[in-house]
Amino acid sequence: VKLCRKKEKHVILSSETFSLIRDVSPIKTALGEINVKVVCYLRRQDSFIQSQYNQSVKAGKFYKGITEWNSRTCLDYYELLDRWAMVFGKGNIMVRPYEKQQFKGGDVIKDFLNTIGINSADGFQISTSNPNPRLSLEAVEYMRLLNCLLRDKRTSKYIRRRIVDYFSEKDKESSSTIFYDHLLLPPDQSRTILEKYAASNKRV
Repeated sequence: VKLCRKKEKHVILSSETFSLIRDVSPIKTALGEINVKVVCYLRRQDSFIQSQYNQSVKAGKFYKGITEWNSRTCLDYYELLDRWAMVFGKGNIMVRPYEKQQFKGGDVIKDFLNTIGINSADGFQISTSNPNPRLSLEAVEYMRLLNCLLRDKRTSKYIRRRIVDYFSEKDKESSSTIFYDHLLLPPDQSRTILEKYAASNKRV
């Protein structure tokens, strides 16, 4: 709300937690008469599940296998987008696939800028490193087992940080990329997930 009161011509608000909001109308109320464009990047559901699981295990929040992981995010993307379209209007929703091969120039930042009408990244400070490295398959399993054993939060945080650093350095080439292939789900389960949401994805 404070941002909206300023005289800035354009403001970008970004958060992964927007996808968890069930009732979007309070956001519309808070923004008032501001012209809002919603940009949403959608990741293939099986890839998204693996990414979430990886992050949760790395943070020490989950110790079970990926087959027991339940995502809080709505994976029915048509339903998710419809929540926002009902409030801000279908014409104000811009959807982009979160896939490197479909990004403009193969880069998500350039793709986003292009989506909002900025044709060049010149003048922006863009980090070349990944601030959130993914764990390899071996590291995820090691960390998951560790999560089963460690109950003291302080000790757990200390050890997990060093394990993440170790595996990030050990698997530097693969874990540093944003589009690291987790390979946590068996192929048949990935197919089942994609088939489940095929109709919704087609509507999107």
